[in-house]
Amino acid sequence: MLQISKYLYFDSAHKNEFKGGKYAQLHGHTFYAEIVAEGSLHPDYGWIVDFSEIKKSIVPIIDMLDHSYLNEITGLEKDTTIPAIEKWFLEQIPEKPWWFKGVRIGIIGDLDFKPCKLPAEKDLPELWRFSFESAQSLPQLPNSHPCHNLHGHSYFVKVGSRDMDNLPSVLRKIYDLLDHRWLNEIPGLEKATSEILTHWIVEKLYEFNHPPDVVIVQETPSSYCLWRNNHID
Repeated sequence: MLQISKYLYFDSAHKNEFKGGKYAQLHGHTFYAEIVAEGSLHPDYGWIVDFSEIKKSIVPIIDMLDHSYLNEITGLEKDTTIPAIEKWFLEQIPEKPWWFKGVRIGIIGDLDFKPCKLPAEKDLPELWRFSFESAQSLPQLPNSHPCHNLHGHSYFVKVGSRDMDNLPSVLRKIYDLLDHRWLNEIPGLEKATSEILTHWIVEKLYEFNHPPDVVIVQETPSSYCLWRNNHID
């Protein structure tokens, strides 16, 4: 028997009152659902199952979770821990496809302040990277837009400056302001698009007397916003 995995992602807000502390506050994550398929090699096609068939079966469940507040979903009101989400997910598939082996739910962020130095590449200098977990909504958008809804992201931030040695201690301050928060409650982030959040981080770095050269905010695995200081000598 062979196994294959397909990763699908959903951006959701929640409160995790079981862990207490900051986890009980409204915040959010970019979650992944790893869908595991198992079976024998098809003699003609050379695969277990077409990935498009996996998506066709699972995406309707992902759509129920994506850009949502998990605590408002029937069956998740009292418990939005990873095991509870996995259990709920399985309950949405009463008749399992023949290839379905299981699902693993996880979060793509570091879930702590774990700065990592990235080497220079292409047109970017060395950068420090960290992630934080927050909820947001974009009330300026029409009600029909998914980002108008309360949801969340695992944000990845990359910053470069002339003082790379001391930069992590400054980034820790920014992390503490943003992590496990509802961004809309933070002054200046009431309409927290990735562009506005990027400018907010730039302004904070200046406030902390640590002017940046580059700031990148990655809101999803496939999109980011970049700010660059055009006045670098």
